[in-house]
Amino acid sequence: MVRVLIAENNMIIIKRLINTIISKVENSQIINISTDYNEAYITVNELCPELILTNKTFNFLKVLNKEFYSPQIVYIEDIKTKEQFQAIISKHEKNKSQQKIESINNIINYNKLVKRVYNYLLKINFNPQMVGTQYLADAITFAYLNKDQDVLENFTKSIYPEVAARNNSTRRCCKMGYNKMY
Repeated sequence: MVRVLIAENNMIIIKRLINTIISKVENSQIINISTDYNEAYITVNELCPELILTNKTFNFLKVLNKEFYSPQIVYIEDIKTKEQFQAIISKHEKNKSQQKIESINNIINYNKLVKRVYNYLLKINFNPQMVGTQYLADAITFAYLNKDQDVLENFTKSIYPEVAARNNSTRRCCKMGYNKMY
């Protein structure tokens, strides 16, 4: 389901968009209709729509923090037919599905890599009874996947917190686990 915000001040255009969405577009939900910039801004921050239908006078690009939230913005002036609008919704649904699939694949690949590292640690006689062995496998995997020099230089500040979070532990427990594992 694509959550849609309509940010437009012309009621005729709003009615036409609503009729189009209700009659022709499956998998969409209108979460709000904003007729001024302030109302639209509040709606974007509170409801986080995935698709914003707006005119070019509502300039959302300046206020959106794309690092944390980046909806698709479509200018109403650019939509000429109902088919174009349906294509936009369909494309957005495909992108959303693709992101979920990629996220699941990343988790699976990460877990496979951790298992391979863990098995190698066992081959070289690390004790599987010690929780530090799992912590070390996670740390090696994290360092391998994040080939950033800062991550490797600041091991205790970057890798310990990540390993602790993955294992529902604390940085202190991870450090103690590393010290006692071999």
